[in-house]
Amino acid sequence: MATEIITEREVWDPFVKRSPYGTLFHRWDFFKTVEHHSGFRFLPLALRKGEAIHWLVPLFLSRKFGVKTLVSTLLKSAVPYLGPVPSPDFDGLRQYRRESHLLLLSEEIRGLVREHCPDFTYLSPGPGFTDIRPFLWDGYDAGVNYTYVLNLSGSLDAIWKSLTTKKRVGITHARKMGYAVRRSTDVRPIYDMATRRYAEQGRTIPLISHGYLADLQRTFPDELEVHHLLLNGTIEGGMVVVMDSRARAWLGTTRTADHGNELLYWSVIEGAKTAGAPLFELVGANTRYISRFKSGFNPDLEAYFTLTRRNTLGTLAEKLFRLVRP
Repeated sequence: MATEIITEREVWDPFVKRSPYGTLFHRWDFFKTVEHHSGFRFLPLALRKGEAIHWLVPLFLSRKFGVKTLVSTLLKSAVPYLGPVPSPDFDGLRQYRRESHLLLLSEEIRGLVREHCPDFTYLSPGPGFTDIRPFLWDGYDAGVNYTYVLNLSGSLDAIWKSLTTKKRVGITHARKMGYAVRRSTDVRPIYDMATRRYAEQGRTIPLISHGYLADLQRTFPDELEVHHLLLNGTIEGGMVVVMDSRARAWLGTTRTADHGNELLYWSVIEGAKTAGAPLFELVGANTRYISRFKSGFNPDLEAYFTLTRRNTLGTLAEKLFRLVRP
């Protein structure tokens, strides 16, 4: 299998769209926006056998503070997971063929590590990418993370009834209080409110900048939906929703009074159902208080892995600069 750098969107994006593992986060212009705002170098790699592409491998390379990193996603991009994309027929292969493809993938990444000699290497394949054994055999440390996914195949009434009583009462109460949700194209209020909330907690917002988020919204106006939560005409919260193979609650503000946040989520769920999305992902289920809030919508739990290798310098840099999300 040969590795090559892809230089054209027209080669990259059609493959991503055909693969069941491809997401909006894997799209060419998404990576280029991250590269522009982060200063990391984007490595758009393809693994070919003959004329056929078997894998796309998006990676970012950087050398900062004397530390060289090779990662599939950046903390400041706010992307929850991002890993290699297999060919559309990967899941239909026999087990021995899938394992052969995975071994070839791990061998090619091993070659990249030898070439670039990173102090810190991080891969974050998403839900469904469960066979990480070749990377464990290569000495990677594995971590496990969780996300919630709500099946939207049933009727909206059935989905509503599956919510906890507390959630339904809270949503009804929020409506009586005058909360409403409206579509917008303005991401600034969401960014500003989230920045203040993180500052109150002594933390830095996990976004490169407002410009990064605004550029993404302009680039993907149909796939990145902006929803504002209003009370008497004042913006009290909001959410940026990714619409690709599933709807994803990507970015949002934190809790509001009077159950406004429950109404925001329910409104987005209604919109995703109306748009024909098969699934709605309430992105992230790794924090206890956030999980308690989201589990009331009766979602299923999905696990996904992270893979990390680091030398002594990489270990120190990870602690000092939080190279990946906690």
